Amino acid sequence: SSLLDADGDGAVEVVYSIYDDTGDRRWHTVAIDALTGQTRLDIPGHYLHGLHDIDGDGQPEWFLSEAAGEALPPFAPLTIWTVNAGEPVERWRHERAAFSSRPVSSLPLTVSTGAADGLRTTVAADADGDGRRDFFVVTPTDGGQALHAYGADAGGRVAQRWTVRGPTGASLQASAAVDIGAGPATLIHWTGRG
Repeated sequence: SSLLDADGDGAVEVVYSIYDDTGDRRWHTVAIDALTGQTRLDIPGHYLHGLHDIDGDGQPEWFLSEAAGEALPPFAPLTIWTVNAGEPVERWRHERAAFSSRPVSSLPLTVSTGAADGLRTTVAADADGDGRRDFFVVTPTDGGQALHAYGADAGGRVAQRWTVRGPTGASLQASAAVDIGAGPATLIHWTGRG
């Protein structure tokens, strides 16, 4: 769970995903008011992978996947939402992919987890030098995977930046995006054959 102003209203919320809390055998991504405990938003059938500001407006976007059962599938419909005054607005969608993620050794004081894979975070970093965070998704290909970079332009529209196809049998992840002096570069990690 994360503790932050998740919807731009100035109040702090706790945002988390929980399975079957209401007895409906579904994932819910929930935002509750940190002071009152009142539920501000409940998004059934979605799992929260991360919160990142990708358009530079100071408000986090919600990185979500659709989830039909307790086990999260390796590839699923993905969405990114902005929440304004309790109203979610879909900013981006992919019908079958996975957010690129990386392990973390520790969590900030505003984040807590009890999840089996809770020490992973979605990778979001400025990969093209425009000052806004880009994000990365993995899609299945015939016998392998492709890694795609997406980012928001100055108007907030999300578009694909580039794609890298891995060798047959390889799994791809973006590990980080760093400035190497000659401009930004993305560190891509692959495992498996290739």
